[in-house]
Amino acid sequence: MREYLSSFVSATLIFCFVPLTSAIAHDLSTNAYGFWINRSGWVIETRSCDDGLCGTVIGIGGRTDDAQRIDIYNPDPDLRQRPLCSIQIFGAFQPSGTAGEWDNGWLYNPLDGKTYSSNMKLGESDTLEVRGFILNPIFGRTIVLNRVEAPSENCDPHEKNAQGRPPTG
Repeated sequence: MREYLSSFVSATLIFCFVPLTSAIAHDLSTNAYGFWINRSGWVIETRSCDDGLCGTVIGIGGRTDDAQRIDIYNPDPDLRQRPLCSIQIFGAFQPSGTAGEWDNGWLYNPLDGKTYSSNMKLGESDTLEVRGFILNPIFGRTIVLNRVEAPSENCDPHEKNAQGRPPTG
């Protein structure tokens, strides 16, 4: 009787655990929230904002020179000295109806000071593909971000500024 009960409990746990692990795997495959890093070492935190899914720079890699830490290309001359740390770099993304994809967003590129229409999707191997474009996604460029557990490069507290959507340019 004891062996039967032990086998029953083991089987019950297996049948309960397998759907749970599948649900966790599915959640990660459709969840864009978290921390992401680009090839330059910038860490971006994605989360829910008032207008949809957004991304904020929370870390700039140590190999980034001082000129790339300031928003020098911003079309608003008053913002050209603001640090890039803590600015919202993309936002307003809405679910597209396809799991793991969002559209109708915007993307601010501090390397040219312009804001682009954007869409994004979760790629394979914990990547987030953010595409900025003009008029149509065919006329654009994709930036691939890689998921990280926790940021290793945080913004210098002296670089922080108020968050907000950059002006369109």
